Parts: sequence; structure tokens; C-alpha cells
Amino acid sequence: METPLSITFRDIEASPALEARIQHEAQHLARRAPRLTRCDVVLEAPHRHKHQGMLWRVHIRLELPGGEVVVTHEGPRDHAHESAAVALRDAFRAAERQVERHREKQEGDVKAHIAPPSGRVTRLEPKADHGFITLDDGEEVYFHRHSVAGHAFDKLHIGAAVTLVLSEGDAGPQASLVRPLHQGPGA
Repeated sequence: METPLSITFRDIEASPALEARIQHEAQHLARRAPRLTRCDVVLEAPHRHKHQGMLWRVHIRLELPGGEVVVTHEGPRDHAHESAAVALRDAFRAAERQVERHREKQEGDVKAHIAPPSGRVTRLEPKADHGFITLDDGEEVYFHRHSVAGHAFDKLHIGAAVTLVLSEGDAGPQASLVRPLHQGPGA
């Protein structure tokens, strides 16, 4: 591995087998993150838990162009993380996910959150358990009582502002989820 790697063992003796495992995981990570400039790994064996054996902790600090990624991984209180190899594997997988998010941020690939479609209730037919919403673009969409979030169908009124999730129905687009936009006093 060309990336500088620092391995520290806390509360345990240095182990050639664990050191080899960390080097293997770090090499795998370096292939997935070729711009990695440094990798520091601390493997810590905490005190023995009352009901389980030793639950390993792994701390990983990675230096990348534009910042660093830090992972502190404490396994859940189950028997899987009594194995140092499993704790290391899970920590390095978490590091891979964080490196990918860091890369996306640096390259501007972060997914944009698109606002849900919105509109206003234009017709209500309470006896038939449905109504219609006119979207901001002028299209009219059907919705059923059961598609209104929070069982708020009876609280809707003509002109109420809503956001919605569209789906394809038998007769065209319809709202599969309707969320009333509650307006404050004086609105």
C-alpha cells in the first residue's frame, strides 16, 4: 500500500494477524479511494462486558484532498463484534461509505432533493371519499380519503395548499399521498 498507514493497538498486544487484516482492509479501501493520502487505524479492546465477551472498537482517520473522514465504530452489543475481524470489516465498510459521500460532495454529485409537487384542493366529495387537486402547473389530479396523511381528509377545504406524491392510476395520474400544508394564523 502506497498510502501511509498507521496502526495502533490499545489495551491489547500487537498482533501480526490483526495487523495483516488491517493492511488488507486498508489496501481494499485505497483501491476504492485512490486519492487517499493517509490512513490511521486504532483497534481497541474495551473492558469485558458483563453479558458478552470483548466488544472491539475501531477508529479510522483518513486524509483526503479537501478534508478528512473519521469513523469510530463500536459494534452493537451482540456476539458478532466479539471478533476483531468482523469489527474491522464493518468499520472499513463504514469508512468506504463515508469516503464515497466525501467524494460526491467534492465533485458536486450530491443528490439534489427535489421538492414534491404541490397544488390546491379544488373539489371535495366527502360522501364519495375523494377529491381533486389542481397542481401548480394546472393539471387536475384525483385523490382518495386514504391517501391523505394523518387521516386529515375531513380537515381539508377548498383552496387548501397541499404537497403530494403522484402515481399512475387507472384513469391517469393520481395522488398516492397528500400532505396538507398547514398555514399559520393570518395566512
